[in-house]
Amino acid sequence: EIPAQFRLSNLNLDLGYSYLDEDDEDLYDLYDEDLVDALCRIRTVSLDSNEYWYYGKAFKLLIKNILSQQVMRMENLSNNTPNIYWHEVITVEDLTTVITKLEKVQLCGKFSRQQFDAANSLPGVLAVECT
Repeated sequence: EIPAQFRLSNLNLDLGYSYLDEDDEDLYDLYDEDLVDALCRIRTVSLDSNEYWYYGKAFKLLIKNILSQQVMRMENLSNNTPNIYWHEVITVEDLTTVITKLEKVQLCGKFSRQQFDAANSLPGVLAVECT
């Protein structure tokens, strides 16, 4: 039993669907608003997921919630999925807004030159290119 005062502050969430591929897109939508609302109530969230999850409904809702600060407790967001093409997932404007709204953001993946330059131009941000 979890006490009523219990608050989760850190979560490492493995949403690894190694058995799914792009053709199973509908299955990624199983994670809906309930998951996103729960993630937004946790201070530090680290996502380790198959890259296709980032193209689905739940990740779009997560970004929308961060942008609107709806039910927001999240301060830190990171991922450990290097095969994400961020220019296909989030606009330059939304990326910079997410970075400024959260205290710490650590995102792995492939960014457009515009995303990289926009993030690097923000105060206190260090964007690093990996080859």
